[in-house]
Amino acid sequence: QDATPVIQAALDANPNGNRVLYLPNGRYRLTGTLRWPAGAPGATDYKRTILQGQSRAGVVLRLDDNLPAFRETGAPAVPVIVTGYAPAQ
Repeated sequence: QDATPVIQAALDANPNGNRVLYLPNGRYRLTGTLRWPAGAPGATDYKRTILQGQSRAGVVLRLDDNLPAFRETGAPAVPVIVTGYAPAQ
């Protein structure tokens, strides 16, 4: 099952609110880019949402194979995770 919309909804529901979004150990299938909630470019707003896994080895975010948006086509790379503008990324 695609975890992208569920994780993105959790990120969107907690913009800049000093929140930790916790992922228990497991494999999480992704089919698109995860984006942190909007903040002011150059400000610290993006730093107030944390995505944390139970353990480094136990939480796996896995992008589906051969997704058209993520193929190398000479265009700029599409990120899997966008955490915000500098200096927050």
